[in-house]
Amino acid sequence: MQSSRNRWFGLCILGLAAAFPASTATAEGDKLETAQTKLAEAVQALKDAPPQGDAAAFEDHRKKAITLLTRAQGEILKAKGAEAPK
Repeated sequence: MQSSRNRWFGLCILGLAAAFPASTATAEGDKLETAQTKLAEAVQALKDAPPQGDAAAFEDHRKKAITLLTRAQGEILKAKGAEAPK
């Protein structure tokens, strides 16, 4: 159980780290675009991840993480001046 919690925590940290744009991006738009791309990759990684440990708990946390990352994508769209999907 502890091992799967550590793996899940690692996935969450990976998703959060992916949300931040690369420091090499020069223009603000490029940074936001990079963040948007990394968030999409993190969401896809969570969707593709096989259940670990308690499958029900894993699925609950996965759904919550996907929801939060999707909200972050909407915030980036707002920052870019576009309307977030509902």
